Amino acid sequence: MPEWYLAMEMVFVGLVGGLLGGFLGIAGSVLFIPAMVFLGGLDYHTAQASALVVNVCVGASGVYGHWKSGKVMPEMLRVLIPCAMVASVAGVLVSNLFTAENQVWLRRIFGLSVAYVWGVNFYRLIRTLRPRTDDNPPWLRGGPRLDMLRVGFVGVLMGSAAGLLGISGGTVVVPAQQVVLGLRIRTAAANSAVAVIFASLLAGVVKFWTAPAGLDAHQAISYAALLIPPAAIGSFIGSHVTHKVRRNVVRIAFLALLVWTIYKMLLG
Repeated sequence: MPEWYLAMEMVFVGLVGGLLGGFLGIAGSVLFIPAMVFLGGLDYHTAQASALVVNVCVGASGVYGHWKSGKVMPEMLRVLIPCAMVASVAGVLVSNLFTAENQVWLRRIFGLSVAYVWGVNFYRLIRTLRPRTDDNPPWLRGGPRLDMLRVGFVGVLMGSAAGLLGISGGTVVVPAQQVVLGLRIRTAAANSAVAVIFASLLAGVVKFWTAPAGLDAHQAISYAALLIPPAAIGSFIGSHVTHKVRRNVVRIAFLALLVWTIYKMLLG
């Protein structure tokens, strides 16, 4: 178990990550993994394994609400989930090839993924500041396009993100569902929230089972135990007050925080 001051830092990171997830629908892993690597000094494989456990536990707490909302599309999940699970296993096996000093490449790939998240959120910020001339962005004007090949492609993106990097995939897959499938953001978020549990669960099992060099299972579980409660509480609070707080203020703070994350993962 980490020292008490480090434990308090992880609790704070978990709360912030959960709040941002509830406010903006982003994956807390984009904060959890850098915090574990640079504050906790964990090996990347250990941080990834811990983040996968957190993704499953925190994600499962919100599935009922998404399902009850009626936004989840079961016909889509029948393809999305299997594709994400297969890709998650492949992603874990690829990530396990990066050992010792080669792990820096996992950090850099993670940094590029976070840069993508930054770009998506910056675009959303700019869109909200411009007067709207159309309720739907260009990629939504044709309506849903649930071609199963497209759905499978999105599932592969989700599973690859979970298996290779340890991120839940929602920050990648929600925009992908909008662009590739023409879904609205609430529907895309609901589908992602359900599917990512299966992808992260399988990726986590395979990660712990294969146990690549550097993975400390005890440390991974210890850090997950610190992150899960505050992340779940933060997610609950964020999702309930998201309509009462100016979202752009939160998004700007999030973008500023991601600059540090991108810098540390790419150059740190």
